Amino acid sequence: MLHYTSGGQFKIPEVIRGPGSVGRHLGAEHSQRLESYFQSIPRIQMVSCPTPYNAKGLMKAAIWSGNPIVLFEHVLLYNLKEWIPDEEYVLSLEES
Repeated sequence: MLHYTSGGQFKIPEVIRGPGSVGRHLGAEHSQRLESYFQSIPRIQMVSCPTPYNAKGLMKAAIWSGNPIVLFEHVLLYNLKEWIPDEEYVLSLEES
């Protein structure tokens, strides 16, 4: 709340990373998605990663932003293999 009530004058460089979305569309899990817990907190930016490539670029952007960000990786990404470049790259949080 300090980031929100100060109008952004206080930077809160915090990134929370965790699984998001639903795994296999199981009905009992829909109401327990983590996104719903964080969406009502003012000034916390939520970011979702659709691919491993995006996960790396968005994680770096989140860390360097200096703002409170919750980064959700789709649970099905954990079993996905994808080539990711070794070069440094950062993706835009506003366009994710």
